[in-house]
Amino acid sequence: MSKLIKWLAPSLQGPDGKSSARALTNFWYVLLNTGISISIVVLAYRISDQRKPTQEAIAALKILVWLCVIYNLTILVIFGIVTAQQVNEGIRALRGRSQEPETIKQGDEITVKGKIE
Repeated sequence: MSKLIKWLAPSLQGPDGKSSARALTNFWYVLLNTGISISIVVLAYRISDQRKPTQEAIAALKILVWLCVIYNLTILVIFGIVTAQQVNEGIRALRGRSQEPETIKQGDEITVKGKIE
């Protein structure tokens, strides 16, 4: 057990060798995400192994997959890896809307299509 603790210790410490809150949070994130991912794989295997999968089992798998997606997005936003604005722009891009309006640089020609009244 002490060998395992010595092996894990550097991943829970900051650059100064002391325990780091960010490193501990990252450790728990990896631990929880691994648990959720293993649950998805096990549940998917058990559902595919049935002769006739029930609707409840398929719904549980869909819920578990969405839980994983929401959990990962939440963690990325909390850690500041992804900002809320980037998530919003990504959703707009998936819907086919323009992410940002085009900016006009000085010296660019402007062409107008159609009739202006």
